[in-house]
Amino acid sequence: RLAEKDVSLAIEAARANQVPMPVANAVHQTYLRALSAGLGEQSFLATLQAIEAAAGHEIPTIQIEGGGASL
Repeated sequence: RLAEKDVSLAIEAARANQVPMPVANAVHQTYLRALSAGLGEQSFLATLQAIEAAAGHEIPTIQIEGGGASL
């Protein structure tokens, strides 16, 4: 949720100065999709879920060697 706010503020500042920000706009749209899917209170990796949903494809989970972490 905070990341969406930060990107939104950056985009507003860029617009006020007539600076194109195509990548920031794409990131903002991804954050908005994540928020609308109810993922706003989850970690940053929730954006990956929004990207997966938009693509209609789930990225396989991998286990990181030597630890309990997974991606």
